[in-house]
Amino acid sequence: MTFDGWSVIDFPPPAGSLSQAPQACVYVFCWKTDKGPVPFYVGESGRLAKRICDDYRTKYFTAPTDFCVGEAAAHLISKGHQLVVFYRASSDRRPDRRKEERALIRSLQLEGRRLLNCFPRYCYQASVGREQEERTAVLEFMNALVP
Repeated sequence: MTFDGWSVIDFPPPAGSLSQAPQACVYVFCWKTDKGPVPFYVGESGRLAKRICDDYRTKYFTAPTDFCVGEAAAHLISKGHQLVVFYRASSDRRPDRRKEERALIRSLQLEGRRLLNCFPRYCYQASVGREQEERTAVLEFMNALVP
């Protein structure tokens, strides 16, 4: 997949760097390599700046997607990888953004990409007290993705 026409920002982004970005977007988290960006998560949001700047950095265990993506990103950074997020404007209507997100996921999977989107999320209510176990599972998944 090429990201021609997409905007890109480093992750974690500098303060205020998404202030001019559209709020309704689809986005793709990638780590950078000599051969180009390698996608590992596709998302959509009606509040892009808060999603990227807050949710994935705080990675609260009570929000399974935020936790998994945030832990994956922090793990890759700790291993010395530079992360970027490609994003582009999408519909203000969530069903339309979700459809676009699913199409991106499918396209990347057809290219042979393994994505964190397909990693089973835990149910927070059933996982109380198992934060370290869930963190370890996410890190093991990411270790299998990154050579």
